Amino acid sequence: MSSLWFNKPRSPIGLDLGAQSIKLVQFEYAGAGYRLTAAACRAIPADAPASGPERTDALAALISQTLKTGGFHGKNVVSCMPATTLQYKNLRLPKMPPDELRAAIEWEATDRLKMSPETVSIQFYNAGEVRQGEELRQEIIVLAATHADIDEHLELLRKCELSPVAIDAVPSALARSLGSKIVEDEDAAATVIVDVGYASSKVLVLRQGRVLFFKLIDIGGKKLDATVAEHLHIPIADASDLRRRLQQAVHDEAAGTAQETPLFGSTRRETLERAVFEALRATAGELAKEIGLCLRYYSVTFRGRRPESALLVGGEAYETQLAKILTEGAGVEMIPAKPLEGIEVPADGELSSRNGVHSEWAVALGLAMRRDEKAARRGAA
Repeated sequence: MSSLWFNKPRSPIGLDLGAQSIKLVQFEYAGAGYRLTAAACRAIPADAPASGPERTDALAALISQTLKTGGFHGKNVVSCMPATTLQYKNLRLPKMPPDELRAAIEWEATDRLKMSPETVSIQFYNAGEVRQGEELRQEIIVLAATHADIDEHLELLRKCELSPVAIDAVPSALARSLGSKIVEDEDAAATVIVDVGYASSKVLVLRQGRVLFFKLIDIGGKKLDATVAEHLHIPIADASDLRRRLQQAVHDEAAGTAQETPLFGSTRRETLERAVFEALRATAGELAKEIGLCLRYYSVTFRGRRPESALLVGGEAYETQLAKILTEGAGVEMIPAKPLEGIEVPADGELSSRNGVHSEWAVALGLAMRRDEKAARRGAA
């Protein structure tokens, strides 16, 4: 079925709606690979309303303007709701026929989440069989969203005059964008993806393209900025700016584009890097501990070989100090992922920078990779 999707000249627009920014991406299939045709990242204004119709209007205006000026084609979009609007729950259910499984999951999930079935929509991943005592059970990862949140998201797309192909989930998008680049054999360790965003972090474990584990952790760039601000006795906005400037300096040095007159003198930069490292140690250490617990749960539950590395994505993937702390604390090497590797990227486009890493684009790319099922069926006919 996947080859049918390649007959489409362009992908849907992938819309990643984050806590601090929106990312839109679109590409086309060209010969033996993909070619990026449009990409744009826009910061959400700091004074944008936190919620409600006013925020929807502000985001709609920002997205609409970006679509007009970003070279995007068509109205089809695959989006994903912010991870913080979803609730996640792991269930273990007795083995049962597939036609009975969904009803059992919906009943169990709404009961565990204390939500009415009439007010919530349920999606799930069947992670496979696990042993619980002497019994074999099915490990189910449930994602639940209220109808009110879904309606608000659809209203945003309507205001942007976009036609939703699907509302996807972060685990699926990450698996789609990075899973195709992973070659696994039966004896290989599972693939771990750690997505550190602004509001939260996500830990995803894949094996042969199958989602086996997912957890949302309430630690992200926002908390890291607050930690640095408290440690250095500076405003949060200044802490955020300092971290970004240090990241940019490291990036420019690696790319060979460092300024002749550096932003920081070498001695001052080393001092600032040490100060930021010490500030981040405690909070990033908490995140590392959570990641380690996730990997332990996976190894015990699925009796698999413990992974030795993890792909690091999200807006915080460029934080070199964070990667060091997570590697030490979680016991796995954190490797910045390259979701656009193998995809033709215009030399003069928005994604020509970042030294070819582009870790923060993994979700948007995975959303754009989801094909239009109706169009695929038409192609089959």
